[in-house]
Amino acid sequence: MIKSVLKKIIKNKARSLYPSPSKMFLLRMLRRFLSNYKKVPVALDVAAADLKYRYFFEVKRYIGIDKDASLIEKGRKRYPNDDTIGVAADFFDIAKLPQIADIVVSTHTLAHLDRKRWPQAIELLVQCTKSGGGAIL
Repeated sequence: MIKSVLKKIIKNKARSLYPSPSKMFLLRMLRRFLSNYKKVPVALDVAAADLKYRYFFEVKRYIGIDKDASLIEKGRKRYPNDDTIGVAADFFDIAKLPQIADIVVSTHTLAHLDRKRWPQAIELLVQCTKSGGGAIL
């Protein structure tokens, strides 16, 4: 598994060939989580940057959200398919979304928010997850 992750990192022109041990742990956990949700209709990746982990999601439709429009544009160029949507938006804009996602992934978002906003942020992530869906935060 590590070999395949490293190959994809190289293919995606990552800055570092070898991710940190904590990053590798996160990638393993993400891969394990997503293996339980193959072929679901919609996945929402919050703080997706340039959609660099899109290849982990074996779903019918992937929606990546990030506040940096230039990163989203870079990701759109990498994944021009109709099944991949990149949206430049602030985290709290997800409040406007209905329950659309079968799975929600938000791995670094909370760390960048004021701790006082964590309950609101978690509530928003749960609200956009369909009943019976899953989330990794």
